[in-house]
Amino acid sequence: MTGAWTADQADAADALAWLRAEFPAVGFVADPRAGTWFAVKGAGLFLRAPSGVVLRDQLLAAVPNERRSA
Repeated sequence: MTGAWTADQADAADALAWLRAEFPAVGFVADPRAGTWFAVKGAGLFLRAPSGVVLRDQLLAAVPNERRSA
């Protein structure tokens, strides 16, 4: 996956596919209508964000080594 990832990718299924491809070791749950996105990895990582874009930014800061290279 290459290129910029922006809020314009509003479709939740597409956003989840991007997140799952970029962070394959992390689990994701989203309720975009409620503005709630979660990322979980074991007992050591639990993130909540209002959008997939914000969640991705949090993941990049929290687990930079988990990211799949393009």
